[in-house]
Amino acid sequence: MTDLVPALLGSPRFLIEPARTRTDYHRLRRRVFVDEQKLFAASDLDDRDDDPRTIVLEARDPSGALLGGVRLGPAIDGADIGWWQGGRLVVDPAVRGAQRIGPALVRAACAAAEQAGALRFDATVQARFRRMFERLGWEPARPVTVAGKPHHLMRWPIGRIAALAAATKNPLGGLLDGLNPGGAGFVGDDGAPVPGTDLIAACDAILPSMVERDPDWAGWCAVLVNVNDLAAMGATPVGLLNAIGARDAAHAARIIGGLRRAADAYGIPILGGHTQLGVPASLSATALGRTPGPVPTSDKTLDDRARPAAGLAPGGDKNPDAHVGLTSDQVPGGEEHPSDRVRITADQAPGSHEHPSNRVGLIADQAHRSHEHPSDHARLTADQAHRSHEHPSDHVPLTADQTPSGHEHPSDRMRVTAGPVPGGGGRPGDRVRLTADLGGGWRPGYHGRQWDSTSRRTSDELRQMQRYVAAAQPAAAKDVSMAGIVGTLGMLAEASGCGAVLDVAAVPRPAAATMGDWLTCFPGFAMLTTGPQAEAPAGPAVTAVCGELVADVGVRLRWPDGEITTVLTSGVTGMGAAA
Repeated sequence: MTDLVPALLGSPRFLIEPARTRTDYHRLRRRVFVDEQKLFAASDLDDRDDDPRTIVLEARDPSGALLGGVRLGPAIDGADIGWWQGGRLVVDPAVRGAQRIGPALVRAACAAAEQAGALRFDATVQARFRRMFERLGWEPARPVTVAGKPHHLMRWPIGRIAALAAATKNPLGGLLDGLNPGGAGFVGDDGAPVPGTDLIAACDAILPSMVERDPDWAGWCAVLVNVNDLAAMGATPVGLLNAIGARDAAHAARIIGGLRRAADAYGIPILGGHTQLGVPASLSATALGRTPGPVPTSDKTLDDRARPAAGLAPGGDKNPDAHVGLTSDQVPGGEEHPSDRVRITADQAPGSHEHPSNRVGLIADQAHRSHEHPSDHARLTADQAHRSHEHPSDHVPLTADQTPSGHEHPSDRMRVTAGPVPGGGGRPGDRVRLTADLGGGWRPGYHGRQWDSTSRRTSDELRQMQRYVAAAQPAAAKDVSMAGIVGTLGMLAEASGCGAVLDVAAVPRPAAATMGDWLTCFPGFAMLTTGPQAEAPAGPAVTAVCGELVADVGVRLRWPDGEITTVLTSGVTGMGAAA
């Protein structure tokens, strides 16, 4: 039967593969670009030919004769940030046209660039070949001049990030319409706040194929993803429930083994659950956590919760004796929002009818006398801080990247919030920070998809990272999920009612991961935070400012040459703003 294939399809006229030696390719380039087209005086070789990262693809006929070639590789020196460039596409004059060798080489180059992790792939082509590239799906960027001749900068649209968002998150808006998951202010968040309490619930399911194939790792990840969800909301884990399906007891034991190891490492007790044998592999877990203060019970927006406290006098002077949360008859012309009260815990006001944290911005000696916890200070918006003459301690310490040349960024002033840290608390102009653990490596069997640093960390290191968001108290935070760094940033921006720009070169990344893989994988531990936040320890994880929220929709990538490419044209989940 296989003998019919060559008869029906014909023998291949040429084969494209990486060049073993570049001598023939360079010789053909000289014959075409120097001798025939006279684009170069003596040689067309340049520094890209000397870069060891450059790939050359060649088309050869069955006898081994070179028919054409193309080169591609990173566009700039230094670390490969996912910006690649193709060029020096050449076809032997004797075989041009009929066999369509040029278009085949272009398609092969696009596939090779994407396989190498590129998120931007450009090519500068002669103006007369622009139409050919457009027919192949390339998009024109702008006209340029090369060697005194008109050329056009073309860009191959890489849809990797959009495809991941479509596969993992895009359907959620339609599926969950009317359910309002998380409640106002927390719709689509990493965890679900229980109104009127300090309780946060998170729930995640593990891919059945992963539970079947790698049950111990699946058990570990069931804990990992849940504690990450709690950590993103500033919650401390208090317990875990799980539901296990397994073909037999031995398989279930391996799942439970992974759950137990992770639960011990993160310090979260397994409270109970359900196990069923003789069924296809499955695993889901629900984690419970507590925040430092109660969840707001109102359905008003985050902007309502961020309004000035009643104690800010019209003239801008803050009265340290003014109480937060006055009743409607105490606040002229307005009603009090329940979440205007500062968060309290039971142990902060023993034997007192009034909790000391009901006072905003107490100075040091007042806080000492009132047993107020430092975290009870309310966060002020930029315009509130500008109008008020507040105590220096009311400002959260700024990191070095927040104060270039000693100047404070407007978004670095703290805003009033209550309860858990929301995923939709950002605003246009807020800086985007990524805090990620770059240690470890790709999980065997999941290269390019799952980065494993957590299983190699000590319990103390894991818990330090988990406490980061609670200590930093950013305006918004999200745990990087299966939608990847860019997809998760899109979710944060969507929940905040805006868009985002990510500076690709500023993203912290392990050396062993390509940019394309890193921005689309599950990274183990990674948190995106925006807006004002305190300087806080994150254990072995590193933090970098790598973008900002903008008055737009979707997510765009900003490159070192100033070019901006759009990777997500709209919201990721379709659930809209969280408020």
